[in-house]
Amino acid sequence: MITATEEFIALPFYQTKEIIETIIHNFALCQEYGDYMKNSRYIIAVLVFILAIVIYSLLTRNHGMALEELNAQLQAEGLQIGMTEEQLIDIWGEGEYLEGFGGHGRKYEQRRSSVGIAGDRDNNLYGKVSTFTFSNPDYEIFGISIGTSIQEATNQLESNGFTYSEQGFFENGEFFISLQGESVVESIQIWFSDKDLRDRVY
Repeated sequence: MITATEEFIALPFYQTKEIIETIIHNFALCQEYGDYMKNSRYIIAVLVFILAIVIYSLLTRNHGMALEELNAQLQAEGLQIGMTEEQLIDIWGEGEYLEGFGGHGRKYEQRRSSVGIAGDRDNNLYGKVSTFTFSNPDYEIFGISIGTSIQEATNQLESNGFTYSEQGFFENGEFFISLQGESVVESIQIWFSDKDLRDRVY
């Protein structure tokens, strides 16, 4: 069941503004007709309540895709962004260890994939899978697999809230996807970029 509070939060800004303006107008009418003392406390309480809801909705507004949403669209033999390195080894084995900056990687040649593990302790995915690159046609993200046309892949990502940047990748909050290939997708890279660490150089 959707509560009245949830319905109010879901309203577009212009509708929220109209509601507040209506209450303020009624407040002015109360003053005009001498009913100020009787109704002012009620109206002020309502205004404070609405203001609290607006502030709460702004603070909790979705600033990008959640990890769970991304993983729900990732099909890669159980691999998930954000899983621990131990979990990765349990399902995929150790692979080939790769040194790196700001972390390390593991290459899985038979799976035509490589995985990056965040090594910065300030990273929200420290010690976990933060990057995944693959050219395996059996894997997919948002229905995009190797061989999908670049145009179709672009449409898929944009329909899921990703925007294309001048740097040549797609962005949604702290998650990024890069498509390699001219007319069709030849490889895909998915990575997490902690918003608080983007200026850090390794």
